[in-house]
Amino acid sequence: MPLPVSKPFAILNSDFKLFTLRSPAPSSNVHNSIEQGTPVRVVRGHKSADSYVGKVYTYDGLYKVVKYWAEKGVSGFTIFKFRLKRLDGQPVLTTDQVLYHRGQIPKSVSEIRGLVCEDISMGQEDIPIPATNLVDDPPFAPSGFTYCKNLQVAGSVKLPRNASGCNCKDTCINPKSCACARLNGSDFPYVRRDGGRLVAPMDIVFECGPNCGCGPGCVNRTSQRGMKYRLEVFRTPKKGWAVRSWDHIPSGAPVCEYIGKLMKTDDVETAYENDYIFEIDCLQTMKGLDGRERRLRDVSIPTCSDKSDDHRSDNVPEFCIDAGSTGNIARFINHSCQPNLFVQCVLSSHHDIKLARVVLFAADNIPPLKELTYDYGYALDSVMGPDGKGVVIRSSSFQLWTGPNQSTFGCRRKLHEKLARSLPFSSIMQYLSISIAEMKISFAIICALLTSTGILLVESKYIDYNTSQGILPGKINVHLVPHSHDDVGWLKTVDQYYVGANNSIRGACVQNVLDSAISALLDDKNRKFIYVEMAFFQRWWRQQSEALKLKVKELINSGQLEFINGGMSMHDEATPHYIDLIDQTTLGHQFIKKEFGQKPRVGWQIDPFGHSAVQAYLLGAELGFDSLFFARIDYQDRAKRRAEKTLEVVWQGSKSLGSSSQIFTGIFPRHYDPPDGFTFEINDVSPPIQDDVLLFDYNVKERVDDFVAAAVAQANVTRTNHIMWLMGTDFRYQYANSWFRQIDKFIHYVNLDGRVNALYSTPSIYTDAKHAAKELWPLKTGDFFPYADRENAYWTGYFTSRPAFKGYVRRMSGYYLAARQLEFFKGRSSSGPNVDALADALAIAQHHDAVSGTQRQHVASDYSLRLSIGYAEAEKVVASSLALLADSRLNTSQEESLPKFQQCPLLNISYCPPSEAALSNGKSLVIIVYNPLGWKREEAIRIPVSSEGVIVMDSAGREIESQLLPLSNASMSIRNYHVKAYLGRSLGETMKYWLAFSVSVPPLGFSTYTVTSAKRTGAKTSEVYNLEGNGESTVEVGQGNLKLLYTANGGNLIHYSNGRSLVTTSAQQTYSYYSAYNGTDKDPQASGAYVFRPNGTFPIDSEGQRSLSVMRGPLMDEVHQQLNPWIYQITRVYKGKEHAEVEFNIGPIPVDDGVGKEITTQITTAMMTNKTFFTDSNGRDFIKRVRDYREDWDLQVNQHVAGNYYPINLGIYIEDESTELSVLVDRAVGGSSLVDGQIELMLHRRLLHDDSRGVGEALNEEVCALEECKGLTVQGKFYIRIDPLGDGAKWRRTFGQEIYSPLLLAFTELDGSNWTNSHVPTFSGIDPTYSLPNNIAVITLQELESGRVLLRLAHLYETGEDSDYSEMTSAELKKLFPTKKIQKATEMNLSANQERAEMETKRLAWKIEGSSDEAKVVRGGPVDPVKLVVELAPMEIRTFLIDFDYLKIFGS
Repeated sequence: MPLPVSKPFAILNSDFKLFTLRSPAPSSNVHNSIEQGTPVRVVRGHKSADSYVGKVYTYDGLYKVVKYWAEKGVSGFTIFKFRLKRLDGQPVLTTDQVLYHRGQIPKSVSEIRGLVCEDISMGQEDIPIPATNLVDDPPFAPSGFTYCKNLQVAGSVKLPRNASGCNCKDTCINPKSCACARLNGSDFPYVRRDGGRLVAPMDIVFECGPNCGCGPGCVNRTSQRGMKYRLEVFRTPKKGWAVRSWDHIPSGAPVCEYIGKLMKTDDVETAYENDYIFEIDCLQTMKGLDGRERRLRDVSIPTCSDKSDDHRSDNVPEFCIDAGSTGNIARFINHSCQPNLFVQCVLSSHHDIKLARVVLFAADNIPPLKELTYDYGYALDSVMGPDGKGVVIRSSSFQLWTGPNQSTFGCRRKLHEKLARSLPFSSIMQYLSISIAEMKISFAIICALLTSTGILLVESKYIDYNTSQGILPGKINVHLVPHSHDDVGWLKTVDQYYVGANNSIRGACVQNVLDSAISALLDDKNRKFIYVEMAFFQRWWRQQSEALKLKVKELINSGQLEFINGGMSMHDEATPHYIDLIDQTTLGHQFIKKEFGQKPRVGWQIDPFGHSAVQAYLLGAELGFDSLFFARIDYQDRAKRRAEKTLEVVWQGSKSLGSSSQIFTGIFPRHYDPPDGFTFEINDVSPPIQDDVLLFDYNVKERVDDFVAAAVAQANVTRTNHIMWLMGTDFRYQYANSWFRQIDKFIHYVNLDGRVNALYSTPSIYTDAKHAAKELWPLKTGDFFPYADRENAYWTGYFTSRPAFKGYVRRMSGYYLAARQLEFFKGRSSSGPNVDALADALAIAQHHDAVSGTQRQHVASDYSLRLSIGYAEAEKVVASSLALLADSRLNTSQEESLPKFQQCPLLNISYCPPSEAALSNGKSLVIIVYNPLGWKREEAIRIPVSSEGVIVMDSAGREIESQLLPLSNASMSIRNYHVKAYLGRSLGETMKYWLAFSVSVPPLGFSTYTVTSAKRTGAKTSEVYNLEGNGESTVEVGQGNLKLLYTANGGNLIHYSNGRSLVTTSAQQTYSYYSAYNGTDKDPQASGAYVFRPNGTFPIDSEGQRSLSVMRGPLMDEVHQQLNPWIYQITRVYKGKEHAEVEFNIGPIPVDDGVGKEITTQITTAMMTNKTFFTDSNGRDFIKRVRDYREDWDLQVNQHVAGNYYPINLGIYIEDESTELSVLVDRAVGGSSLVDGQIELMLHRRLLHDDSRGVGEALNEEVCALEECKGLTVQGKFYIRIDPLGDGAKWRRTFGQEIYSPLLLAFTELDGSNWTNSHVPTFSGIDPTYSLPNNIAVITLQELESGRVLLRLAHLYETGEDSDYSEMTSAELKKLFPTKKIQKATEMNLSANQERAEMETKRLAWKIEGSSDEAKVVRGGPVDPVKLVVELAPMEIRTFLIDFDYLKIFGS
């Protein structure tokens, strides 16, 4: 009968007349067939779509060679062709009658052909096991045994006591603390994927047992969960009963345990007659005494061994499992020497390896309907009968013959190959004891056999691979793009990744990647490579010799090495502010421009977890990028786009800028790695092209077929005849030749094949090819949030993960903006302190596993340390700049005479040493308040002081109104604990009050305030009211237009009113938490650093009587609430403001109950919002959201909460017919409107389980001090305001900028004299009569190393957002720089690496499907070189490089 094989081999072509062989000379054996009439045997291959491998093979009898001749083949070999004639007198050919039916997986019992038993387990297994018989007539079912699910123990066997087990709770997550994991080498043997998979075969696997604290869902109980695949017992013609699966079984997955009767081997007197004895030979295996091959963690799946042991009888295993009369499905699984299962010894309840459980695991990915087999493990001469002679070994009725001098048939491939080379044909056939015509011979033997007889004599020589192919019209062009995705920190720190340190976590070394890739490019001018992360390349570049630098520049200029994206990191798109995105990209682009003169053309955001509208238009089109590519979109969205061929689109991210800022966008049809079977790192498992004809496993045709099939499959979901394969993934090309060698071969052989065209390429080449196709592309608007990679797995938790770190990044970002301004006003120093270190630290912090909060804890600490170092350096710049600007002397030659300003980075925890110092002996505290914005600001500020006898004077020396607010016990506790934790200092009770006073600060300038001690009453102390509840009474808070009403009994907010806008509405603010899903057997997806998966929501009510303290004063009212022991909240209402400021302190979140928690707050009104709300995109545009809805596809809702969460950087708002509720935030958080009229923010997360997305660590942040570690406490703020419909944008935009750029405070001590006598009391960097319009912000003002000044101006409003400010506006450059003469203002692209005019000239125009009804997009016009007025349209950002005639330093 036909036999499908895994490696096709054919002698003749389809017409049965010609046979081709590659050889320098005709084979003597074939030549003898002509001269002597010697026949040759012929095996014919038939294409068959129903075969698993596409072919079946039949023996076609004896042929005579009648003629041969030589030709030159397409690959350069000399080939000989032979004409053969079939000998007469043989049976009629049967090849035309070959039928090979591919089995189909039944959908129900009624569809099962040949069913003889619906369930041989009789209901014992969770999944029925049918039996089928299409062989026997009449058919019969398996019989002669009793099915049992659990091991039966013989009376002579005494089981050991249960082992003590581990102390883990619920599930084992930390291999270093889990006792069971330590037995496995301090790691878990399984990964959670696909319900649990074994990482690698081991001597022994130690699983958790009955005395362990973990539950059944623990990953270290994987093999104990019973059968999870649909298996079938089926009758075969030659091997009796066998087993196959209806499901795909992934490699490493447990299939079943070998079940029977556990007994002593000595008690089995007739073992040699029993086909079902399984000796538990774990000890023998570990000692290397026969049995299966020695299993170490770093070896491949064991296969048949050709070892023999003459002392087997001395090492017989003590125990065995007899499945002869009672057993499970494992008794039907047959032997193979190319098995797809392997045997693994497992210990769970006890630790006696002689009594280990025997579990069968998948050795490879097993497709449906493939027979399941494993290697029985018998070695040469190992099976003896009572007479000492070899016996027949049976599995069901499959017989394997062994004798004293013979090996088990089919199991000793190397032995057969050796025999095939040394024995004549007749001897080999006698050795095999089988006829080829019966087709019971493996193709490995046939290949060796035919080699020995001369049919495949060929020559091995050097092959010059042709990799120069370009694009070919009319063919599928496969653009092969070699790349390595190198995270700028994740599991290891950025520097550990670069140098290859800490490889116990991951063997990754970016230095090796670049060394190796550059070397491989220099070896072949046709090869190409792209690189993305400039933080790494900059490190590498600094270390190279000048000679190598010249070579690398040649690679770049020739296009072999191309920079893609070009930022310092591949930034996140959900949690950074747009100014940070611009800054980190500019830093990378300026490095590339300075060193190589290049300008990146393509955006490459392949790994971020969702994609923002700002990324498309601002960090794409406005940079001059021609295209943008990424991998991660929602799994439902991807499925629809694949089906409709809409994976590639034209994306318009801004409704204000529309088509003027659109970009061609490509979404990969899978992840950012090659198709399956085409990864070639040195340890990857993909089969390489083996094209040496003298070696075994020659597979050029097979691999080319694989390539073509994968290319066609991708072409079927892609428009045009161009597809792109990403040849690489995370930290690949550490040994680049392993990749390039294979890519060279694929290009060479695929192009010789000719069905598709393969070429080395880059995303730029691919983009140009797509553009040249003149295709009409679908239009995409909005963004790609939220992202889910499968059901119940929404990556919306990271919107809030590590909230303290997110807050730190945001504060440092605002500080960096102000520090650059002050550095410009002072004049950049070539030798002194500068802001570069902070710039580098912030750039790295925007990485998609940094500010996102998805890194390991030690990496988060590394990011924070870098920011702290950068801040310390920038702090010196700020201090010296303010000192110089404040000094009134025209010439200050001695810096030592300037005042020494201090700053207070720990004001958030009420700690500021300069303001807390006692003011005695006539000393005063001078405070400089700097405003980084382009408009005048009037705000109330607060500083901690130690005395109540103080007064505050303004810049003119006038006393101003001030207010003292007592420091709460909660704030004092936070202050003392964290100063001890981070600074190692123990504080006394010196700080008693917050001193609040109003300040007025000019644009881009400062004002000076002085605090002095006073004998008379100065600052007014706040009145404090402690309300414990009094019936139905209420308390009103607010001295100005805004009034908040609270219940005295319970302290609940119930009403909001604004006397100016006449808004009045019921309002509530509450807290709750989501219990984090911890994963179960049914669905192991847990809530973690990335994924938000709630398992119920619970309100946080006050524990006992809620205390409500109200502090009233002339500047502000405060409401203090201790909601429970770990949530403390202060609500402030400022007299001159119309919003409420809510300061929260959350933590440590209790997890003693074993449940992770995700803390949220809700602001609830009676508004009817129709499921609609609006969230910002990176602090820029606001995007409309509709609950349980996606614009691009019909959403299948499976996570109502997590699937409706969106990233928030600036704010979120809702509106109805009359009002709008806005909430602004001070850092990135996740939020939503899950109920009409309500806004919800997630403020903090503490989790106990990893979410299986690679970080391998629970998000359980702690702070350690005083010899104990506690969960992290987070302090933050959000701001609430309710406006009439249409009025909210003014507050959101103006105050949103003020949140991002807070007033900067600097302190110095004054000893006796009047500050204004020798210092400038106020300063503004712009014309004192000028202020920027309220819809324009200066987002960059920086002097570059070249002396030129980088200026960015941003319009803050969208089209139609506000009736007053959503209009064209302008800024006067002359008034922005009143003391400098502007020589030239050159408009640049966003990253300032090319002129805007040049960028627009090169911009590719893309055609969009359908008619366009877009209104004309208006942008600001050219800048008149005389008037120097810059126009800005809504949402427009304009970037300039300004040349001055001279840079005048203020005060010089």
